Formats: sequence, C-alpha cells, structure tokens
Amino acid sequence: MALAVLGLLLVFTFDDVEAPPALDAVTTAEGLDTQIPAGWVQRGDFEFEFAPAGNEQVFDQWTVARGCPVDGCAPLSLEEWLDRAESLPTFESVRAAEDDSIFNVALRWYDDALVMTGQTNAAGDLVFAAHFGEGATSFVACSARLSLPSDERLVESLIEVCRGTAPLD
Repeated sequence: MALAVLGLLLVFTFDDVEAPPALDAVTTAEGLDTQIPAGWVQRGDFEFEFAPAGNEQVFDQWTVARGCPVDGCAPLSLEEWLDRAESLPTFESVRAAEDDSIFNVALRWYDDALVMTGQTNAAGDLVFAAHFGEGATSFVACSARLSLPSDERLVESLIEVCRGTAPLD
C-alpha cells in the first residue's frame, strides 16, 4: 500500500515538474498573433518587449517581433532564409560575444527555424530564435533573457512560440 501511495505521489509530482509554464495569447502592436508568459506585460522601449508585471528589478524579458535582414525585406524561399539565418545580426552579435560575456552558446536547426541559446553570469539563460516562412518577406524574431531565478522551461516555450508565430506578409 505504501509503495502504491509513493508511486502515485511521484506521478503527480513528476507531472507538475514537467508541465510547461502557462502562456497567454496576445496580438503584438505590429499584428503578430503569438503568446507570452502568463502574467507578463508589455514593458520597455519597444512594443514587442514583455516582462513580468510589477517587478522592475528583474532582468527577464521576452520579445516577439517581425525582422528583416540588414539589406531589407524581400520575399525569400525557405531555403534562402535558412541559408542566410546565421548571418542575421542577432546571431552574429551572440557569436561575437561568445566566451567573452556569453557562454555555452549552442545552435539548433529546425526545418523552419534557427535557435541559439547561451548563458551569462548576470542574467542566466538567453535564447534567440528566428522562424522563417516560404516566400515570406520577413521572419519572426524571438528572444528571451531570463534571470537566474526564472523558470528555465521558458526557453523551450519561447522556441515553440516562435515557431508557431507566422511571419507577416
């Protein structure tokens, strides 16, 4: 009987630990239908930046915005987007800071996206993602900066949110 109770307790505890953080559906100021962590609000200099409500001292930040290459917005095939992905300014900036202020940098390729993760001593986890669409003139640029006490599962949530947010055209 005791083993059954212990097993049941482990199942419920495991489910609670693995459940991703809650997300709320939002439409950004530029019209992207996306999601942000529940209880976060628009804050910062840009309308696509979100942060936890009521805590001005936390470094946490979540962004979802439309992006274009430096040479401007133009329709590109999915293959062309993926060929250019690593040369987008965000990814180049992270690579330039690798081993200086950003550590444990890793790239993950998907069939429609590029994701770069890293860590800093001050902020904790960083994630930058770009989601591309066939023939799109822009891509969806997403990022999260999570302070040390943040829920690390938000990294995976951001990746899925970015991949689920369609570029505007």
